[in-house]
Amino acid sequence: MKIKRIIMILFIVLCAIPMTLMGLANMYYYNIRLENVMENDLRNTATIQMQAIESFLTERKTDAGIVVRNSFVHEALAGEGQPEWETAVALTNQILLLRAENNPYIESATVLNTDFTVVACSQPSAIGETSKLKSLDPKYFTPELQLTPVIETGREGNCSRIIAAVMEILHEGQLEGYLVFELNLTFFDELRDSAEVYNNGTVYIVDGNNALITAGDAVSSREDFVLTQDERMDYHRAWEARDKTSGSGLLHYTALGEHYISYYSQFSGIDWIILSSVNIDRVLESRRGYLEWIVLIIIVLIGLLLAVNYIVRRYLGRPIQRMIKKFKIIEDTKDYSIRMEDTGSNEIGTISSNINRLLAGMEQYIEKERQIKADLKTKAERDPLTGLYNKEAFARLLQRQLEKSHQLGVPLACVFLDIDDFKDFNTNHGHTGGDRVLLFLAEALRSQVGDLACRQGGDEFAVCIPDASDPERVESMLQDLTISLRHGLRLDEKGRLIAVNCSIGVVFSDENTITAAQLIEYADKAMYTVKKAEKNGYCIIKPEKP
Repeated sequence: MKIKRIIMILFIVLCAIPMTLMGLANMYYYNIRLENVMENDLRNTATIQMQAIESFLTERKTDAGIVVRNSFVHEALAGEGQPEWETAVALTNQILLLRAENNPYIESATVLNTDFTVVACSQPSAIGETSKLKSLDPKYFTPELQLTPVIETGREGNCSRIIAAVMEILHEGQLEGYLVFELNLTFFDELRDSAEVYNNGTVYIVDGNNALITAGDAVSSREDFVLTQDERMDYHRAWEARDKTSGSGLLHYTALGEHYISYYSQFSGIDWIILSSVNIDRVLESRRGYLEWIVLIIIVLIGLLLAVNYIVRRYLGRPIQRMIKKFKIIEDTKDYSIRMEDTGSNEIGTISSNINRLLAGMEQYIEKERQIKADLKTKAERDPLTGLYNKEAFARLLQRQLEKSHQLGVPLACVFLDIDDFKDFNTNHGHTGGDRVLLFLAEALRSQVGDLACRQGGDEFAVCIPDASDPERVESMLQDLTISLRHGLRLDEKGRLIAVNCSIGVVFSDENTITAAQLIEYADKAMYTVKKAEKNGYCIIKPEKP
């Protein structure tokens, strides 16, 4: 028995203890590797969220730019008391209503004067009120669109939380007022829902006043931080000790005896923070049971320990190493179509599946963002009422067609149209009737002349006919267009057809034509020749030689 006891002691001292220590070392090593994977996951989650919000802000800047460049907005701000002021306000209201109706994230769009009084709004009932934004820090009012902290709106018992996107409206360098988009938090909630972090992870988007914009995970949302202020003391120490020269980084801290990892990203200019956090102890908790199992196997048979060590290296260490390499590739290439290998139903397999779902979601989201950007580009080139090209897009198109015309030696024609007595339509049939006339003319241009047409502004239109080598064909097209317009449309209850008469100016390009702007100018002069005569006709001229 004594020898047996000695053998057992020698076995424990010489084999079991070293093997146990080796098992502990292996567990520690692989836990560190798993922690690296989680750190990369948190970093990628925060980075993707940051990119999505920056893209969202860019879209709002595009919306804002469209509004502040509109002349009616400046007239509404500067022309009170003038004859056209009420019309400018009404049209500005329509412009703002279009912005709000075409974007599910915009609750309302408002134009304020320098006293923060509502001049125009997508909700006309608010006109004349003083905006709550008057009490905001002046740093949020700049020529660039800025996102404010969370603002409580409504009355007591019926409050809602919004974020305002604010931009100064300038005219010739002078401040005229402010454009305000009141944004609901739906976009940020949807963005947080799309972030798949570990089952106990949480994503926070926090404003400059440390108020939550949204928080939670894909399963549920939160209205407060997971930890109380007192429980987060170690977090605050880690936050104060961070590298303040960098706008992002990892924070390691403890709370209630458990270890947390958070990755933060700070926005430049709007002092928001995206914070993705995970309780690493809970993620690693299931792995601690392996230690007892390894020790038990060591006590029973050293050979099995060696087999387990081999299995762990093959099915845990190597997959994690491959995951880390793929994370590096994803981080370097921004290619979210890459997927982790399927290693089965073990923990690494579960993590791989969760990461693959996250990558698939991000890939779909980014593709959706690309599509949205493409749609925005189309909207930026088109008149919102008629669907024709706007003035700026048409000028670029005409210049390209002119260059192509010079290369091929084939002249083009530029047509400029102005609806005769358009104000009578608005007076007799209201602005809705006027809009129907504009749509009627736009459809006639598409069917009779072609899609290379634009609305220059108001009731003025322009068309490019690329191949104008046969003047008789061009004149025939104009005659067909005039006949189509004279047939008219029904605007009143009696169902009578009301003719739409236009003054039309046409100019053919030649080798002396230099720019699209000159071509439009000549066509405009030709149109005014008709206007000064009897209206309701067309005039064809050639460009003047320089």
